[in-house]
Amino acid sequence: MISQDFQDALTSDFTDGPENLIWKKRKVLKFLRESFDMDVAFISRFTQQDRVFEEVDSRPGLPFTINRMDKSPLEQGYCSRIARNQCPQLMTDAGAEACVADIGETEAFPIGGHISVPIVMSSGDTYGMLCAFSRTPRPDLKAHDLAVFTLFAELLGRDIETLALQHDADDHLLQEMVNEAGFFLHLQPICALLDQRIIGYELLTRFPAHVGLTDDVFARARLLDQKVSLEERIAEHTTDVLDRLPKGLLLNMNFSVSSLSDLDFARLFPPHHRRRLVLELTEHERVTDYDSIGNRMAELRAMGFRIAIDDVGAGFSSFRHVLKLRPDVIKLDRSLISEIHKSRPLISLLTGFQNYARFHSSTIIAEGIEHASEIAALSRLGIFAGQGYLLGKPRPYREVLG
Repeated sequence: MISQDFQDALTSDFTDGPENLIWKKRKVLKFLRESFDMDVAFISRFTQQDRVFEEVDSRPGLPFTINRMDKSPLEQGYCSRIARNQCPQLMTDAGAEACVADIGETEAFPIGGHISVPIVMSSGDTYGMLCAFSRTPRPDLKAHDLAVFTLFAELLGRDIETLALQHDADDHLLQEMVNEAGFFLHLQPICALLDQRIIGYELLTRFPAHVGLTDDVFARARLLDQKVSLEERIAEHTTDVLDRLPKGLLLNMNFSVSSLSDLDFARLFPPHHRRRLVLELTEHERVTDYDSIGNRMAELRAMGFRIAIDDVGAGFSSFRHVLKLRPDVIKLDRSLISEIHKSRPLISLLTGFQNYARFHSSTIIAEGIEHASEIAALSRLGIFAGQGYLLGKPRPYREVLG
């Protein structure tokens, strides 16, 4: 019986994003491994030197592990030999095949039954292989079983190529935009809540309509590994904003974990600008090493920058960021602000944040303020600053600063 989620995988619209194609690959591998009673099924991708295990599905309890994105030299595995027709695509007992007798994994795993089919692009280039193997010989494997694998390899190849072409177009568009600074800088005021006096601005990026919405553009930049380049390019174009910014006002800027770690902030911002900058750590990227990012934040503070955690409350990781990194500024997400005057649990939670901020000498900024009743409730809690459409919408920086 074919499961519903496997049927959904076959009909999924993978062009909505690579995560859909990843899900599809995993469902196909699980179906093939279980249907043919194999121990391991995987999709490999060829590079010039390596075979990369792009997706892997393994039977639980095996005495070895093959992990997603593991690599092995291309010439030391079955894949390249089968792709070059030096070995059969179906082996009922690999241990009896002379063409793989010199490959260590034949005995190490060991490998018995083995099916491997090339994933070939329309250009004729081999992307990689769709493979499955068992640790015992499988005399029951027949030509029609190989035909099933071949069909799935062709379907996956079509999807992989279509998404690759789409990404190539996105990559070209993003690269062109980065090179030519094809974006616009806007400012949204950050205000003192008691008198709505402007105390700073958040720098926001907008893109031409044909490029897309801001969140979509940054999502594509992450997928195409252009996030750091894009954020660096934006930072390079803030000099005019900082030069126009009135004395005493701060400028908040968003940066990902990778950009905070990798960018040369000493080059990007001269000393007289640094004490006016608040670097906001966004939640779009996971922090894998808090000690490392904590040390980097200490370096940036020593250079004169302040550090903020953005969108606190939008996800669990933002709470962890606050506890682990002790930022100078805590920016509370709109989800914690909306109708706070009606919610005792929210008031209790924000009271806790305010106590934490006082203890650690942090400043709280409430984001997404849209109603006067929210300002009143936040002011009663002692929260000093906020931003949102009620206090001012984002506008082009030259309109704001003249």
